[in-house]
Amino acid sequence: MKRVFTAALVCTAYASGAFALSPCETNGYTTQLTSSSSPTLAVAITGKQINANSLGGENWKEIHCDSTTGHAGQLQKVGVSPTDPVDPQTQVGNWSISDDTVNYNYGTGGNYYWRVYTNGTNLCWQEDSDTGGIIATGTVGAAIDCVP
Repeated sequence: MKRVFTAALVCTAYASGAFALSPCETNGYTTQLTSSSSPTLAVAITGKQINANSLGGENWKEIHCDSTTGHAGQLQKVGVSPTDPVDPQTQVGNWSISDDTVNYNYGTGGNYYWRVYTNGTNLCWQEDSDTGGIIATGTVGAAIDCVP
């Protein structure tokens, strides 16, 4: 009787989606980055240039500033240079990590919470839920210094 109950429970959980893959996992991004994963979410993005493309075609080139630059937690747009009159590198918001979620705060542009997955090379940002949709996929580039 105990085996039948256990098997029924597992089948019910599977059918209900409890073991379903997230949208990022379904698309080949098999490892969710968290505060305790290896590599950790912080190691994967801190101080790095992210080049992400949304499914709608929008492109974000942003730097997750770290404490070595004196700008910990700042999110800066990658530009031509800090002094370029047309496309300057500048702060566009702040970022922080809480366990398995990265929070992007764009001030009046709002707060966004994403889970981040990797396929070993690239990243996938998904809405902060097990069934949340994919927001963007992209690459991690070399560290770029943040500007004041």
